[in-house]
Amino acid sequence: MPAAGPLRESAHLLALYLSVPTLMMTLTAGTGIPTIAPGFLSGLIAILLIIPVSLSIGVGTSLLWAKYLSWASGKFAGSALSVETAFQISAYSGAPFVIAWGPYLGPVMALWNIFLNWKGLVYHGGVGRLWALAIIISGLLLLATFVLVLAALMVFLMPDNIEMLMDTANAYLSSREF
Repeated sequence: MPAAGPLRESAHLLALYLSVPTLMMTLTAGTGIPTIAPGFLSGLIAILLIIPVSLSIGVGTSLLWAKYLSWASGKFAGSALSVETAFQISAYSGAPFVIAWGPYLGPVMALWNIFLNWKGLVYHGGVGRLWALAIIISGLLLLATFVLVLAALMVFLMPDNIEMLMDTANAYLSSREF
């Protein structure tokens, strides 16, 4: 990898990677647009609304991941990894998401992304192999804990919303003939 430049350059690369699966899933009705927007114009509007939201979430979460990688590499491995360099590693690791929209490819591409993050930490970030593995595993455990806490809060604080979410998911799945 070249030396890390401004965050904007890495964000553009990552947005390019993420736009392909966003477009493909949206155009192939992966988001259920035909159900919620049956007309061409309303479907086009839905696509135009989904793309920036999806890209913002993808780039934003990658920036949070980069901040974690930078912090953890300095705290645990003693490696001074800037946020820019960590974000560059995260952006370059996004390449597998170009084909993640295909059936059953999402989990495989996520594992490939994690492997590329590890490889970037080791070879570009100068973090030891075991430390890089520990940093990534601890980050994934932290993420899983965060998701579980949010899910528990949703269940306990907003039970009506969970019921509505389950009804929507059931209606969507039954329309897709699962």
